[in-house]
Amino acid sequence: MNNLKILVADDDPYLLEICTEILELEGYTVDMAHDGAEALSKLYADGIDGALLDVMMPGVDGITVCKVLKNDPNMKKMPIIMMSASHSALREAKHCATAVISKPFDLDNLISTMQHCIQPT
Repeated sequence: MNNLKILVADDDPYLLEICTEILELEGYTVDMAHDGAEALSKLYADGIDGALLDVMMPGVDGITVCKVLKNDPNMKKMPIIMMSASHSALREAKHCATAVISKPFDLDNLISTMQHCIQPT
């Protein structure tokens, strides 16, 4: 067990469930959000060590969530991994995210990216 708590945010319930199951099997504690507004609310709760965010979500998108966090002195060091099927969205996400992952993603790539970016403090 790594005792790290990750927030996974995606508007696709199937992908949200798959990512959660994979990360829990790797020993992470996972909280889920279905959109950017819910993600922001949960990220400001105590105990989240990092986030895996979909770039394109209804309402508040993942890039906006990332920018809000990076502009907050108390949150700017939080590791944020962004994922999208859109290459142009990933290019934009690279400006604020710790790492980006293309959808569909390889499970080993997801796990290694999480392990590299989100580590105990």
